[in-house]
Amino acid sequence: MNKLFGIAAVLALFALAGIGIAKIGNANIAQSMGPGDALDDFGCRTEWAILHPGDQSGPMHGISIRLADVGVAQGPDNDHPAIYDVLNRRGTVLSQVQVLPGHVYSGSYQGKNYYISTLRTAPGFTFDAKWSEQLFTVCRQ
Repeated sequence: MNKLFGIAAVLALFALAGIGIAKIGNANIAQSMGPGDALDDFGCRTEWAILHPGDQSGPMHGISIRLADVGVAQGPDNDHPAIYDVLNRRGTVLSQVQVLPGHVYSGSYQGKNYYISTLRTAPGFTFDAKWSEQLFTVCRQ
């Protein structure tokens, strides 16, 4: 029930912020549409995406993430963590992080804060069946 509430809250945030939906490659992405929306007033950009291994979200303010893999089950709920590569604008891997569904990872790079929130994952038994639904936010300050 908490996961459904979390998804409903995210969708409500999108509606309030005037977020639009786009499809890029295999990734379904919702992104802030420009300087007039609420998120950009704080110097932040947010993308929602369903990523398969190798798909990328961003770049925003010079930072992007790429889904590297979906890990093995962990914890009492047997949740599968999403494993992301954090990339700079040149595509250099800055770090690799694991984020369990329902959790948020925060980091910083060159004065910019970024947040990766994994909403759901599917471990799959084949390469195409693996995916992660996530929110990726980068703030200039």
